[in-house]
Amino acid sequence: EALAGYRKVLEADPAHDAAVAGAARILEERQEFGEALGLLDGWATRTTDPALRAERLTRAARLARDAGEDDAAVKARLEEALARDPAQGDAWNLLANVHYEIGEDDAALDATRRALAVVREPEPRARLFTTRASLLEERGDVRDAASAWAAAAEELPGDRQPLACALHLLRGLGEWHTAAGIVERVARRVPADRADRRADLFAELGKLRAGPLEDMDGAIEAYRQALENEPEREDAREALEKLLLYRGDDPEPVADDGPDRGERGIRGLLGGLLKQP
Repeated sequence: EALAGYRKVLEADPAHDAAVAGAARILEERQEFGEALGLLDGWATRTTDPALRAERLTRAARLARDAGEDDAAVKARLEEALARDPAQGDAWNLLANVHYEIGEDDAALDATRRALAVVREPEPRARLFTTRASLLEERGDVRDAASAWAAAAEELPGDRQPLACALHLLRGLGEWHTAAGIVERVARRVPADRADRRADLFAELGKLRAGPLEDMDGAIEAYRQALENEPEREDAREALEKLLLYRGDDPEPVADDGPDRGERGIRGLLGGLLKQP
């Protein structure tokens, strides 16, 4: 049995990293939390490397939280982790969630604010912005929540969810220019090897410009960018062809009567081709 093997190794060498990690994982899966926590807490104390100690303390804190341990004990591990390594993004994120779970909403938001001032790596920053966005959205701060979702999308432009959440909120607010600006920024941050993702985003930008923004030239440019990234993309090609066909026309102006205006304008001229899903 794997656990017995790990225990035998640990009898000879209690500081054996692979054995501690493996035994703790198996014990977690079996929900034998007491022994797993003892291993993880001891593992954290046996390193003098601040970042590594913070990482191990964060893992122990997460297990303690899942095991239903007292909130103060969970927070104590996280606070020690952050004292060792203030840029430990996962510790900040977990701390914010612990604050939220015990009804300390302001403290949760403050934890994300303080974290974002020191955490620099894109993935943990994206997770922190996601947590912040969810907290803000729950308390009704829709505009600030949209900004946080957008910031998460810019940190990890290949991740679809944050941008989708930002656009959902911005459409509800009727902030079409802001939505288009975010889509363009995220599109330009997507790595070159993710041409399909870049094409999706430029096609989305084309829809926004052709529909609610009534920007035919801008929409044409966006669809061209989509096709540069994915030349076989038929929806972008068809939209581009129709826009080029109509660019010489002078359609009647459409009144700006709120978020629903996106259902008319140039999109109407294109026979529903650009209708948002």
